[in-house]
Amino acid sequence: MTQDLKDFRAEIDGIDAEIAALLDRRCRVSLRIGEWKKAHGVAVLDAAREKALLERIAARGAGLFPAAKLAEIYRLILESSRQLQEQER
Repeated sequence: MTQDLKDFRAEIDGIDAEIAALLDRRCRVSLRIGEWKKAHGVAVLDAAREKALLERIAARGAGLFPAAKLAEIYRLILESSRQLQEQER
């Protein structure tokens, strides 16, 4: 099967839309977690959980995508989640 650049880009666009939808879904759950934490007097940052999550993500890897880069992206995702939760306070 022969694909041209336009086909590859269309496939990437579809994947990017899926990633964006998943990030939105994650943010919505993160907001609910923030509401729960606020209601129960729990701190937003759980450093031990974040560390364990990043270690799990890095260990899992993502095929051709370097584990260190994946962990870097997740650090940004976690930071964004904390910011959302802090806005709820």
